[in-house]
Amino acid sequence: LRRQRQMCIRDRYNLWSHLDLSDRLLLLFLPRIVQPDPLRFITALTGVFCVLLACASGFGICFIHNWKATELINVLPVLILGIGVDDMFVICNAIDQTPLNLPPSERIKRGMQHAGPSITITSLTDAMAFFIGSTSSMLAIKAFCIFCGVTVIMLYLSVITIFLSVVVWDSTGSVSYTHLRAHETPE
Repeated sequence: LRRQRQMCIRDRYNLWSHLDLSDRLLLLFLPRIVQPDPLRFITALTGVFCVLLACASGFGICFIHNWKATELINVLPVLILGIGVDDMFVICNAIDQTPLNLPPSERIKRGMQHAGPSITITSLTDAMAFFIGSTSSMLAIKAFCIFCGVTVIMLYLSVITIFLSVVVWDSTGSVSYTHLRAHETPE
C-alpha cells in the first residue's frame, strides 16, 4: 500500500505523463524549432499573426454577408494554420536557397520567383475546392466550405503582404551584406 501511494504521488508530479502527444512532440522538437536568431522568432510570430488575421477577416466577411456559422467551423483555424505554415515555409525555404552573396533585394526577388507561383496555385486551388464544396446541399458542409474559401483567400493576401514584408526586413537585417562582400572569393 505504501509503495502504491508513493507511485501515485510520483505520477501526480510527473509532468510528462500529463501531456498529450502533441505537447510531447512540441517539447521534443522545440530546441530544433526555436533558433537563437531573434529575427526568425519575430518572423514566426508574424506568421501566426497572419493566420489569426486571416481567420478574423475571413469570419468577418462571412458574418457581414449573413452566412450562418455552424459548429464545424471551429476546426477552421487549425486548418488555416496548416495552410499558412506551408505557405510561409515555402517562402522562407525559397529565399534561404538563394546565394547569400546576393543583395537582399535580389535574394527576395529570386526566392519569390520560385515560391510565388507555388503558393498562388495552392491557395487558389484550395479556395476553389472549398467554394465548389459550398454547392453541397448539407447546410453544415456548405457553411464550412464558404468560411474556409474566404479565409484561404484572406490568408493568401496576408501572407503576400504582411508576412513577406517581415521576411524582407528579416533578410536585410540578418545577413550582413558588407561582411559577405568582404569575404567573397574572386572567381
